[in-house]
Amino acid sequence: MGPADTAAGKGGAPGLAPKAAAWIDALEAAARGEAPPWPDGFRPELLVEPGFRREVYRTLLTVPRGDTITYGTLAREAGYPGAARAVGTAMAANPLPLVIPCHRVVRSDGSPGRYGPDDSYKVDLLRAEGAL
Repeated sequence: MGPADTAAGKGGAPGLAPKAAAWIDALEAAARGEAPPWPDGFRPELLVEPGFRREVYRTLLTVPRGDTITYGTLAREAGYPGAARAVGTAMAANPLPLVIPCHRVVRSDGSPGRYGPDDSYKVDLLRAEGAL
């Protein structure tokens, strides 16, 4: 492996292929609440089968950093009015929570709601993005 085969970008680890370093940089940005620079035109919603969850995730990916959306509004905008509870189930089944930003989905009263084993992490992510 020569010098051209290594990458040590911001947050990237030396010795990794440039594409791997780009993914590490993107995931680190997402963890900091920043807009991740996903490499290679990555479309995370394609990680799930076509149908309800894919449409919900695709719609959620349009919610900008610093904004939130309610479960009911997300259901309606994804084409499934009245499916707020099913949206909650889709958020709980999210295969990549930092990539598909389910922390941006809040209850109808504006409270954060549940988030994995530690609800405080959702609040931390929303604060990092400027949503709280």
